[in-house]
Amino acid sequence: MLKLKKVYIENFKGISSTRIINFNSSDLSILNGPNGFGKTTVFDAIELCLSGKLERTMQFSNVQKNTQNYRKPFYQNTAGKNVVLKLLFEDSDNGSLHTIIKFLDKDHNGKIGNSKSFRPDAWGILDTYYSTDDSLFESELNTSVTEKISQLQIDKLFFDDQSYSQANLYPLFNYLQQEENIYFLKKDEEEKKAELDFLFQTQEEAKELERLTKICRELKSIQDGLSEKISLLGESANSGETQVYLRLIPSKELVYDVEQPFKDISSDNLPEVYNAYQKELLILEEFIAAFDPEEYQLDKLREAVVYAIDNDQILTAFLLQSLNQGKSFEVLQELSAKISLYNNHIESLQHNQFEVDVLKQLNFSQEFIDSYRASIADSATQERNIGEIGRIISDLNQARNSTLSKSRELPAEFHDADNCPLCNTSFSSFETLEVAVHAKTQALLSFNREQLINFETSKQDITTNFRLPVEERITAFLNAEENHLDKDFYTLLLEYRGFTDRIRRFQAILTQGKLNFDEFIITKPVSINIFRELLEKLKAALMGALAKIVPDQNKLIHKEIFKDVFVEDVNSLISLAEVKNKQLYVEYKYNEARLYSLNILAERLVKFKELEVKTSRIKSSLSLSIKRYKMEMIEKIKIPFYLYSGKILQNYQQGLGIFIDMQENTSRIKFLTDDESDHDIIHHLSSGQLAVVSIAFCLALNKVYETANHFKFLAIDDPVQTLDDINIHSFIELMRHDFSDYQIIMSTHEDDIASYLSYKFQKFHFNCNTIKVQRIFYGE
Repeated sequence: MLKLKKVYIENFKGISSTRIINFNSSDLSILNGPNGFGKTTVFDAIELCLSGKLERTMQFSNVQKNTQNYRKPFYQNTAGKNVVLKLLFEDSDNGSLHTIIKFLDKDHNGKIGNSKSFRPDAWGILDTYYSTDDSLFESELNTSVTEKISQLQIDKLFFDDQSYSQANLYPLFNYLQQEENIYFLKKDEEEKKAELDFLFQTQEEAKELERLTKICRELKSIQDGLSEKISLLGESANSGETQVYLRLIPSKELVYDVEQPFKDISSDNLPEVYNAYQKELLILEEFIAAFDPEEYQLDKLREAVVYAIDNDQILTAFLLQSLNQGKSFEVLQELSAKISLYNNHIESLQHNQFEVDVLKQLNFSQEFIDSYRASIADSATQERNIGEIGRIISDLNQARNSTLSKSRELPAEFHDADNCPLCNTSFSSFETLEVAVHAKTQALLSFNREQLINFETSKQDITTNFRLPVEERITAFLNAEENHLDKDFYTLLLEYRGFTDRIRRFQAILTQGKLNFDEFIITKPVSINIFRELLEKLKAALMGALAKIVPDQNKLIHKEIFKDVFVEDVNSLISLAEVKNKQLYVEYKYNEARLYSLNILAERLVKFKELEVKTSRIKSSLSLSIKRYKMEMIEKIKIPFYLYSGKILQNYQQGLGIFIDMQENTSRIKFLTDDESDHDIIHHLSSGQLAVVSIAFCLALNKVYETANHFKFLAIDDPVQTLDDINIHSFIELMRHDFSDYQIIMSTHEDDIASYLSYKFQKFHFNCNTIKVQRIFYGE
């Protein structure tokens, strides 16, 4: 059997350094010391290591809102230091040792997922370790060499049945808290039932019962759905007189105009689809009854005219259609090209350039063209010569003047004063030499001027005899009335080359409506301003015609059908009788589909009802079995609980003990003072008496269930605090007689009570150990 030998506490609650409590495997250990000096701390350390949480903290979780971050856990004494708790157990059957460790790393951020830091209920931040080496128990924890385990593995150490857990059983079986030892009695009837369900080990049966209940609900829901569908489809009826299928509109695929219009329609959608079909047929019927093709054409004409009035593109294309067709456009295109060519040619003539083809187009003779070309060539030659001779003369004059100037600067002894420095010709004097040089310079300049005059004369002859006649003929062509072509108008013409089909449709509508606006069609180029005037006149004419186009709208109900369904083909129109026949056919097919669906749904409804009856029968049987089993289990608890509560209470004036009552229908649990009362004891007993009942209930559970045969352990925090002397005596007698095989740890703040407890248990040969908590924790 497992017995607790030692408890190791480091940086936990009021304990800052390392402290070890040694129970020495005693049968009874009494934690003695003043309140506030660590007795409950020991119990908390044991509970936290075994169950992974403190039940007291979980009960008070609603006291504080967990909407903020906390600096450190409430149980960590000093921030920045590890929290370490250890329990050392010895198995007396085989001598094995087991150490359970809870560890909080000093560097942990205190968060679980996205939660706030160090919430009071954040037990998941603690790591759990396990060791079988007791030599390391009092040493500092080395997590790198210690096995990390889960709460499930701790449960396996204490329970053979893996459905048990310390988290659920420890607060109920093993630990009675100070002040809060009546927490189970405070729970409502449903909560008591739920907690005892765990003891009864009916969880799997309860899950199966819940599953069957859910199945019954689903089966009922399915039946309701089927009934609703049947109701929507209406009462079962014959499909009526047989109707023959005839295609109503061969040119158009319509969903209702097929042999099986409800083929792929679910029963849920049958009424909706049928109503949609009949609505479409009703609209078609209204259309056929009222429709007049002539009024439709008139309405179409009106729409076209209105559209054209509001759309300058259509009207512009209409006005330009003649010029944009065939040879008319080609002539204009050729004229535009010729105008552009001639304008460019005038510019070329300024630079003595011309094209022979252009001159031929202007009807100049070949002789004229040849003379023109020869004159330009002669002029070009003169221009080149003038440039060359002028440069030579200029260079000669500059060289002569430079030589004379330098000659003057030389001393007399270096030249013959009467000889020319250029040709050494002898002159009578130097002055005579200078006069001769000047005369030669003037002669050269005179020759250059004569050449320039001849060149200018040549240029003038070209202008007068050739260029001007060509320009005059070009100008005459451009100024001719038949050759006028407004640039903006021609650009507009090019822009509307691609509107042929739209114009053809518009023209066809006008022709069908006997409207003629051909007088506005432009047959020869005009200025852009005249075009704009014509556009406005055409609009005005259309407005006038529009006033006279008044179709009868009563004959155009649902007129869009003629286009969408009958493709505006009068010959495709059908009769009212044909529409009526189609309505009858659709109704016939609907009733046929409805009847089929009703039969299917009715069959399903019967099957689901049968299935629900069978499932309900199984559910009721299972529920009854669970209730009977629970009643049997409660019956097992009733007698020990009644005896234990009676023994401890002793002088309770309303009876000898407390009854447990379970309601057969609901399995709810109540504690009653006697069989005549149906009020829970929470309304009758004092807090001290309730504490006695809680102790008695815990002892009864241990006696009846023995969930862990190899771990018989009771931890009771200050049990005598709310008991009077008689209750204390009775409690001690009960404990030492009926629970002599349990390891018991109690606490008290009174020295005489500790001595009394030790005395009473030692008389029955209990191995007792009184632990002075204040001295161990604080050295006082």
